[in-house]
Amino acid sequence: MNATTLPKDTPTQSDQRTIREEILSAAMKILQTGGVKQLSQARVAREAGIRQSHLTYYFPKKVDMIAALLQLHIDRAEARLDASASGRAPDMRGALEMLCTNRPRMRFFMGLVIEADQNDELRMMLDSHIAQFDSLVADFFERPRGDRSVRDYLSTLRGYGMVNLASGTISDDIDVRDLASRFGLGWKD
Repeated sequence: MNATTLPKDTPTQSDQRTIREEILSAAMKILQTGGVKQLSQARVAREAGIRQSHLTYYFPKKVDMIAALLQLHIDRAEARLDASASGRAPDMRGALEMLCTNRPRMRFFMGLVIEADQNDELRMMLDSHIAQFDSLVADFFERPRGDRSVRDYLSTLRGYGMVNLASGTISDDIDVRDLASRFGLGWKD
């Protein structure tokens, strides 16, 4: 075999992206429906339709998969808020409404919080993820990173999300823009 020929089982770079995306999609589906406790490499491999050896190639440990899901969440939030790339205003309202109205995402987040209580590595990742997202929101409100008003605002939205999850209903009376003003945060148009 010469240097340009790949063995039959070796995925190309584009195949690797597709397999990785399939794995993450399957993992997110499991997390959103069953929580972190239901997430296992064997179950994710079955859901993704791949061999477990392929999964462990990309994500040797469960925590590696969770870290990738957290990074994917941050990347998607940044893309939604990146007004300069698309020439559109950032969709901050949509991103913030998801904190309190998207039950599968809240189930995912709550599962991670519970699991992180017993796993220091996951706790550090979750802390980092929260800090990154909070910084994106602080930037939007033109506040310094770590700003207490931004942190309190986001904590309130996350609290609404937990209540919605626990009650089994989605409260549509939460106006993220009005709530921001209560914390002294001026909304950019």
